[in-house]
Amino acid sequence: MAGELKWRYCSSVLVIVMVLLVKCIYGSRDGQLSAYLREVFLDESGIALNQMVVSNESGTDYVYIGGVSTLYQLDLNLALLQQESTVPSDQTSCENTECLYETKILEVAPAPIGKLVQCGGPEGKCEIRNLMTIAREFGYVNISLVNEGMSVAVLEITESQPLEIFIYVATSIDSNNPGRVHSPITQFEVIQQLNILVPIRIENIREIAAIDSTVEYIQAIPWTIYNFFIVHSGSEHRRLGRLCSENLQDGLNAYSEIILSCQSYSILQSAYIDSNDVLYGVFTDGTHSALCSYAMTDIQERFVDTTCGCVISDDPSCSGTAISYLTTDAICSPSPNTNQSRESIEANYQCGDDEQMLLFSYAQATSSLEGNLLGEALPGEDSSIITLQKENTTVALVTTSSTSNTTLSKIHVFPDHTGRLYETVNLEVIGSVLTDVYINQETEELFTLTTKEVLKLAVVNCSQYKTFAGCIGLNHDGGDPFCGWCTLEQR
Repeated sequence: MAGELKWRYCSSVLVIVMVLLVKCIYGSRDGQLSAYLREVFLDESGIALNQMVVSNESGTDYVYIGGVSTLYQLDLNLALLQQESTVPSDQTSCENTECLYETKILEVAPAPIGKLVQCGGPEGKCEIRNLMTIAREFGYVNISLVNEGMSVAVLEITESQPLEIFIYVATSIDSNNPGRVHSPITQFEVIQQLNILVPIRIENIREIAAIDSTVEYIQAIPWTIYNFFIVHSGSEHRRLGRLCSENLQDGLNAYSEIILSCQSYSILQSAYIDSNDVLYGVFTDGTHSALCSYAMTDIQERFVDTTCGCVISDDPSCSGTAISYLTTDAICSPSPNTNQSRESIEANYQCGDDEQMLLFSYAQATSSLEGNLLGEALPGEDSSIITLQKENTTVALVTTSSTSNTTLSKIHVFPDHTGRLYETVNLEVIGSVLTDVYINQETEELFTLTTKEVLKLAVVNCSQYKTFAGCIGLNHDGGDPFCGWCTLEQR
C-alpha cells in the first residue's frame, strides 16, 4: 500500500525502534519559511494595513483588507482583485488634504443585508459596500461609529425572527484630551429599510456610561450569545470585558469585567475561543510572550462570581466590586439582606433585564483567574492567536512580533491542559503582527495580517520528517502531531 504504513505492520517494529533509537527530536525545531510560505500580499506603495476579514457570504471566498484610505479585495491565493479608495469625493470633514482615512472597522453583514461594512476616517462614519466588487453602494451612513481613538468591533446576529444584526463598537479613550467625554462601548443595529436612495441605516441602540478616563480596547471576540473585549485600563492590562447580545435593558449596565492571569506575563494582547469552548490568551511582559488557556465554563463562572459579589455579601463564592473607570455610574452594594442567591443571579441577571438596575451595574472581579500555561518565552510582544483542530488534535498557532522579527510558534495542546512547543518559523515579514487572523481548517492554511503584509502559510509539513525517531520521539518530544508515523501518508 504505497505511501502508507498501517499500525498492524508497525506494532512489532515499535519495540525495536524504541530500543535502538539513536536520534530523537527533543523540544522544538526551527522550521524553514520556504517550506510553509504559499503567498504574500504587499502593497508596494507602503500603505499601512489595519483590518482583515475572510468571508464567503457572497458565494465566493474573498479576503477583504482595510488599509489607510484604501480597501482591497483578494482571492484565497492573495491575488488582488479589486482596490478602492475609502476617501470620499467631498472631504469637507477634513481640513487637512493629507487626512488619513484609517480603516477601524471591517465587517461582513450577512443576508438579508449581505454587504461589507467599512468604518473610519475623521468622522468615524461607515460605508456600505458590495461584497463582489467592494464598490460603494451609496454614501456614508447616517451615524458615526468611531472616534479618533483605537476601535475594535464585533458583529452579532441574533437567532430571533426576523434576524437582527448588531455591531458592538469599543473605542479607546485618552484622558489627556480634556473635555472629551465618550461612551466607550456602544451597540448599533444595522437596519434594512424600504428606501431606494438609502436602503440601509445604522442606529445607536444602547451604550455604557460616558467616561473621561483612559481606557484602551485591544480586541473583540464573539462567543455564543456573548461578546468579549480585551481591556487595558490604568495599571491593569489583563481585563476581559463581557456583553450579552440578549440584553433587555435600555442601557448596557450588565457589562462586567474579570481579570485573567498567565504566570508573570502581565499584558493580555490577543485571544481566541475555539470550537471546544476554550479561550486561548497571549500575554506579554513587554519583551516576550506566553500562551495560556481557560475553559469557558471557568470564565463564565468567574463572571457570575463577579456580578453576585455586587449583590450578596454573605456568600463566600461571590466577590465583586465596581469597575474602576465607571465608579460614578456603577452599582455595587452587596447586602446580607437580599432575596437573591448566586443561582438566581446566574440564571436571570447575566444578560440584564429591567430590574437589574436594582441589583448591580458595571461589576468587576476582585481577583484573577489563573490560566493553564501552554508556552512561554515566545519572542515578541504583539501577537495573534488561532487554533488548527483535526479530530482529537489541537495546535495553537501563535504569531508574535517585535521590532526585529516576526515568529510563528506552533504549540501542541494536550488534553491535560499542558502544551508542547514543537516548531517555530521566522516569517521574515515587514510590519507588526495584528490580531486579525484566519485559519482554513480543511486546507490547513493560515492567513496572518501585519501592518504591511498578508501572508498565507501552510501549517503542516510532514515531508521534513525522514525517520521514525524524528516523527514520534519520546515523552511527547516528537515532531508535528499531524504527522503520525504509523499512518504516514505522503502529503
